[in-house]
Amino acid sequence: MLLKNPFIYIILVLASVSAACNRYIDAVAKEDKLPKTVGYLTIYPDSNVFSYKTSIPLTRDKEKIYPRSFKIALPKDLKYYEVVGSTHFVFYYNNNQSVMVVVDLEDSTSVAENELSYTPKVDEIDQIIQSKLTLTKSKFDIKRIPLNAKYKQLVVKKKGVTFLLYNIAPRNYNLFVNYLSSFSWQL
Repeated sequence: MLLKNPFIYIILVLASVSAACNRYIDAVAKEDKLPKTVGYLTIYPDSNVFSYKTSIPLTRDKEKIYPRSFKIALPKDLKYYEVVGSTHFVFYYNNNQSVMVVVDLEDSTSVAENELSYTPKVDEIDQIIQSKLTLTKSKFDIKRIPLNAKYKQLVVKKKGVTFLLYNIAPRNYNLFVNYLSSFSWQL
């Protein structure tokens, strides 16, 4: 039957390729209880933990600046993540939902120890996203994701770090906000 009608065969192949292209990088089998580490990402059955640590210094003129190490838990269903220059970290989810973490290389005195969070204006979102960010060429690029007015945006500033929740679906908003509180500096 399948060989008699090649169109059914083609449709089945296309459907399986489409399903394969829609996978999450953090998928684990339900029975798999041990974490798996891939790059900076440790994958657990119920969450992900991104740990950034490097001993490679950045240079400014002749000055060496050592990137800051941190750890943050992230929701499941991660599609892709990108590290740009030890300062910008972008995590991509379904429906153009993204989380951006921007780490100051030096302690910022402009932000108090207390957390500051607010809904940003469009020009501030553009400024955070476009701030000298050079991404690798891939289908995931926060610069090319249009702002969705039906979704939520949030900027959270803490001493030395800025978070941008971008295009977060209202049903996922509290989940993403709660995960931001897991951020911690590492020694």
